[in-house]
Amino acid sequence: MPYQKNIKLRQYSPIIHFQSDQTGATLRATEVKPKLDRFLLSKFKKASSLKTDQDLVQHTTYQKWVRRVANERLSLKYKISIKANDQNSNRGSISIISQEQRWIYSSNPISLTFTSFYEELLDQIDTYANEFFAIHNFGKRQSKGWGSFMPNNIKSAEDFEKLLSSSGKVFFKRNRAFGDELDGFDSVVNYEWRLLKSGLNPRENRGQYRKSLLFKYMCQRGVRWEKKAIKQMINRIAENTHIPALKSDNPSVDCVRGEDGCTDAITGEAIFNSDDNNHYGFVRAILGLPEHYEFLNERNGRYTIKVDSGDVKRFKSPVTFKIFDGHIYVMPEAIPSELFDATFSFTLKGVNTNVPPLRLTVPRNFDLEEFLTTYLRCIGYDRVN
Repeated sequence: MPYQKNIKLRQYSPIIHFQSDQTGATLRATEVKPKLDRFLLSKFKKASSLKTDQDLVQHTTYQKWVRRVANERLSLKYKISIKANDQNSNRGSISIISQEQRWIYSSNPISLTFTSFYEELLDQIDTYANEFFAIHNFGKRQSKGWGSFMPNNIKSAEDFEKLLSSSGKVFFKRNRAFGDELDGFDSVVNYEWRLLKSGLNPRENRGQYRKSLLFKYMCQRGVRWEKKAIKQMINRIAENTHIPALKSDNPSVDCVRGEDGCTDAITGEAIFNSDDNNHYGFVRAILGLPEHYEFLNERNGRYTIKVDSGDVKRFKSPVTFKIFDGHIYVMPEAIPSELFDATFSFTLKGVNTNVPPLRLTVPRNFDLEEFLTTYLRCIGYDRVN
């Protein structure tokens, strides 16, 4: 007879779900199990000082719990069933890249039942369930706080923070709650993420330009970001082919020496000579690879810049926003090592030109934990651990 363990979850932010209109829509076992498998396997490796999947397969304790599945991936020998009570559920929608996305939120406990012929494996799931759900979200836009769930034995922010601290996880806490609306965190996270990664133009920020905090961090390390180099390439193409030049209604932004992290200096002593075409890097790739860039030209048309990533695959954002009990937390994740020093090509889509593509390399001199510790304070976060 198989053994069973049951865990009750509480939902803390809506999950964007492609079947949100269906009865019982909630977490999907097909998403939870692969994530939980990877998490548990990494814990098993660390606990027994193992390096490879093959070490796990051959280990006397773990070999009976694992099997190889498609693409030689390891899977643990348990099943999950998930049940949600639709009574008192809330539904809504948001627009993501001009497409409506539906979300669902349940105020009732969500039941996860784990079934396995190995009781010891279920004990391991029980041991690590709190930590697993604390550092993972689910569904679309999960890195931006959507789809946050926690076992209901974690009842307060203090419990949650103790859990993260005991796990050794680095994390930051926003020093103001975001309000009572179920999706109220979304506008907050979007604003803060744009400020961290790309900056804010006047249309997005009540007429004021705000520099990207990532831009400022890399400036102080001797690296200019790609946006200025891309604009220079477009203007060279415009001169060569007589297409409209770029629109220039924002202040020209470059690296300023000694700039305070939390306030912008549009003018000041430049770190680089304006004619210096060196020191550029593909900076924004560090926080997630973009598929393309768009720029307005002087006739209010749009230019699209295609980014060729070569063999480098798109990866999950290395910054996760976690919602718990009205609070917003930020957690850094690992950045794939193959991203650093990788070279990318930038081309202007739909225009024939003799101007060669722009080629930029992702800089290696970046420390995500240091960056967040330095700059999250500028937008109201405190480092907790």
